[in-house]
Amino acid sequence: MNSKINDNGTYPPEHLDLQRMNRVMRHRLRNLCCGMKMALERVSEQTRSDYPNVGDNCIVMVSELENLLNFTTRMDLLFDSLPMPEPLTLFQIISHARQFFAEKHPFCSLKMIGPEEDLKIIPGTLVRLALEELLANAGELTTDEKVELKWEYGKGLKLMVESAFDEPVDHIPVAPPVPFMTNRGRHDGLGLAIVQRIADSIGGSFKFRQLSDERVITSIRIPARHIEMRQKDS
Repeated sequence: MNSKINDNGTYPPEHLDLQRMNRVMRHRLRNLCCGMKMALERVSEQTRSDYPNVGDNCIVMVSELENLLNFTTRMDLLFDSLPMPEPLTLFQIISHARQFFAEKHPFCSLKMIGPEEDLKIIPGTLVRLALEELLANAGELTTDEKVELKWEYGKGLKLMVESAFDEPVDHIPVAPPVPFMTNRGRHDGLGLAIVQRIADSIGGSFKFRQLSDERVITSIRIPARHIEMRQKDS
């Protein structure tokens, strides 16, 4: 066994499965969060009448654990196999985007601009996931509480999310999926990397562009081969 260890006490790369270690850590973290969440919910229920402050604090901690659980799920999208795509209509994707944004950022407005095309997107569920990441990111970044979702249909389908943005973009990677960090407490840098991975998986493209008027546009393009024009009922 000692022959497999380097002179400095480390294992050689061929004996390390970092992907498997990553998966195990996420699994353990999920189990820990679920167990603590159940315990805190029980404490909150049992102490609410006599010690309301304890119950309120438990609710806050449960919320943080739910955020951490969501983080591990998004890590799965970045490091594990992507879920099998299922088709969705453009209407279903846009409708879900409106509801998702309203729940995620209730104090921001979402303006939607695009043609009413009756399209079926073959990798629809993956496109929906990518759009969730772009909208969540824009809602957090925006400085005027306004976000625009636009779409164009021509040589494929292009979905664009635009928002105001007053931070420099030097820290955003030119070529995700390398996660990046910012000084915003809840911004983990996974969103753009996940969108890039989804775009690559469907043979599309992902772009991040800063405009001169301190606005940014993120866009994902879905190739025409993944889009079908639905037949209208006669």
